[in-house]
Amino acid sequence: MESGRRLPPPSWRREVAILVLLVIGGALPFLNHPFHMDDNFYMDMARNARQNPLFPNDLPYVFQGKFYPDMGSHTHPLLVTYFLAVVQHFFGEGPGKEWIYHVLALVFPVLATVSFYFISARFVERPLWPSLFLAVSPLFLVMQHTLMTDIPTLAFWLGAVAAFLWASDSGGKRLYWASMIFQAAAMFTSYQAFALTLLLAFYHFRKGGDKKGWLYLVPAPLVVLLWFGLNCLHYQRWLFLGTLGYMQSRTPLALRVLATKFFAVLEYHGWFILFPFFIFYLLARGLKGRLLTLVLLSAAFAAQAWVPDYRWLDKAIFVLGLAAGFFVLLLMARLAYGSFVGTQMSLNFAKLDGQFLSLWYFGVLFYCIFLLTEGSARYILPLMPPFLICYVRVLEIAETTEYRNPPRLLSAAMQGSGCLVFTLAWGLLLAHADQSFARIYPQAAWDFRQAAGSGASFCAGEWGLRYYLGQAGAKPLPSDETLVAGASYLAVPKMALPYDLPAGLRSMMIPIQTLSYNVSTPLRVMDWQAPAGFYSSGW
Repeated sequence: MESGRRLPPPSWRREVAILVLLVIGGALPFLNHPFHMDDNFYMDMARNARQNPLFPNDLPYVFQGKFYPDMGSHTHPLLVTYFLAVVQHFFGEGPGKEWIYHVLALVFPVLATVSFYFISARFVERPLWPSLFLAVSPLFLVMQHTLMTDIPTLAFWLGAVAAFLWASDSGGKRLYWASMIFQAAAMFTSYQAFALTLLLAFYHFRKGGDKKGWLYLVPAPLVVLLWFGLNCLHYQRWLFLGTLGYMQSRTPLALRVLATKFFAVLEYHGWFILFPFFIFYLLARGLKGRLLTLVLLSAAFAAQAWVPDYRWLDKAIFVLGLAAGFFVLLLMARLAYGSFVGTQMSLNFAKLDGQFLSLWYFGVLFYCIFLLTEGSARYILPLMPPFLICYVRVLEIAETTEYRNPPRLLSAAMQGSGCLVFTLAWGLLLAHADQSFARIYPQAAWDFRQAAGSGASFCAGEWGLRYYLGQAGAKPLPSDETLVAGASYLAVPKMALPYDLPAGLRSMMIPIQTLSYNVSTPLRVMDWQAPAGFYSSGW
C-alpha cells in the first residue's frame, strides 16, 4: 500500500530559519523563568549523577513526605538527568543561573519544530504552517520553559518519525540511523515513547517496507530494555513494582477518574493547542451550525452535572473548552473511520497516511486516559502534531473550495493567519502567567530565609519551592520527625504539594508568620482558588 509522497518546497531552508527564529523569539522573554514543578527533582538527580553517573537514581529521597531508599522506580529514564548534570558541571547552579539552562534546553523545541516541518512536508502542501502552529501553541510555549521531560520527548519523537518516513521513501541508510538514534533518545527520556516503535512498525508493515527498515526498529527498545534490566539487577527488585504500586494508589481505572481524565483531555484540546475560536470556525460547520449549538448545549449540561459548584465564569471556560475539544476529537475520528473503514480517501490523504496519523493520535490519547494516573496538559503534547497536520489539511481544502464558492466572512488564508496570531498571543499570555506564578518561589525562599536566620530549617513541599528553599539552606522535611530538633523553622506551602505532617510534630508547631503572594496577572495557569489547573486534573 503506497502513501502520499511529497518533497520539501524549494524554500525549505528559509522556512526552517523562520521556525528557528520564532522558537528563539518566543523563548526570549522567559529565559529567566524560575525552576518550576518537577524541575527540582531532575536537578536533584542530576546533582547525584555527577557523583554516581551509572546509577543517578541511587539516592535516598523524601518525596511528598515519604522516604524512599532510592529513586530507582522513578517514572522516567535518565537522558534529561544526564543533560542537566552536564550543564551543572560546566555552569553550576543557583538563583540567577536559570537562563543558562533555558538557553541550552532550546535545542529541544528547535529540534521538535524543525523535525515536524519535515514530517508535515510528507502530508500537506505548505509544511511551514503546521510547524508554525506547533511553535506558537500555548502548550508548547509554556512547557518549553521547564526542565521536565515533555518537550525533549516530543523533540526526539518527531525526529525519529521524520527520519523514518523519509528513509522509507529514499532508502537512505543515514536517515534510518538517525531515526534509530532518535528512537533510543525518546525512550531513554520517557517510557511512553515505546509507543513510537509500534507506530513506526505499523507504518513500515502497511507500506510493505523491506527487511532493512525492520532492523532499525529493534535496537532502540532493546537497548533501553537492557538498561532497565541492569537497573533491576542493581536495585535487586523489579523496578516497575514501585511505579505500579503508586499508580494503583491513584485508582487510574476507576470510572470517575477515567471520566475526569477524559474531560480534562478534551479541555486541554480546546484551550491549549490552538485558539478555540478558530477551531469552532473551521471545524464546527456541520448541520449548518446546528451541530455547534447541540455540542455547546451538551457541554453546558455536562458542566452542570459534573462540576455544579463551579462559578459561572469557570463553567463558561469548561463549556467552551469541552466543546472545542470535541470538534478536535471529531475531526480525528472522521479521519480514522475514513482511513480504516471507508472506501474513499479521508481529508484527501492517501489511505496509509490517514491510518498513520489517526493511529498516532488515538494511540497517545489511549495512554493519556487509560495508562496515566491523572490528566495534565503536558501529557497530550505527542498527539498535537497529527491534529495540526489535519487542521492545515482542512484549511487547504477550504482554500480550494473557495475558487468555486464564495468564502464566508473569513477566507482560509484569513483563518490561518488569524489563528497563528491569536494562538501566539494566547500562548504568550499563558506563558507569562506561568512565569508569574513561578516567580513566587525565589521570593518566598528569600523571605523565609530572612525570617529563619541561621536556624535549622525544613521544607514540607515540592515543586520549585523546594529547589529555592534548598538553595537557601532548608532541607526536605524528613519522614522521621525525631530528626527535627526543637527551635527549627518549617515552611509549609498552601500549594506545591504540602506534606501531611506527623501528629507529634504538628502538635509542637507554633505559627510564626504567614507569607502571602499575589500573581501579577489576572490570568492564572494554576491557583489555589481555581477549580482546575494546567498541570493537573485534580479538581
